[in-house]
Amino acid sequence: STKNNLLLPGRHKYLGGAVDETDGCIYGIPSHARSVICLKTSSSSDGGGCEVQTIPLPETSETEGKYKWLRGILAHGYLYGIPAWANSVLQVDVDSLWDRRSNANDTNKNSDDDHVKLLPLPDGHQPGQTWQWHGAALNANQ
Repeated sequence: STKNNLLLPGRHKYLGGAVDETDGCIYGIPSHARSVICLKTSSSSDGGGCEVQTIPLPETSETEGKYKWLRGILAHGYLYGIPAWANSVLQVDVDSLWDRRSNANDTNKNSDDDHVKLLPLPDGHQPGQTWQWHGAALNANQ
């Protein structure tokens, strides 16, 4: 519809996503967008619905690029974006973002401004590569 086109103009905003089994949120991984998109679904019996929220990326030259991350995976309360053209892994602490960490002294708990991080790729990785990875999987033994 026209309303949706005005809300999210442009192409290739998000490439892939992940579902959080904890609360049913669906996260879109930013390609050209400068934020992660979160669809908070409703489980009500009247047909449900969806609340759309965005989680801003840090303001860096890397987050201004195109085809940054492709597909995502959730593990241990974190959402990870897999690098396509980016020189980092996108990490969103969704448990901290939604106040799901039970221990206030948890060393993994982030401040309000620190829910999103860009994790550097290993030493020896050649920066500026395109279409580096196309997905990820969890280790069943972890």
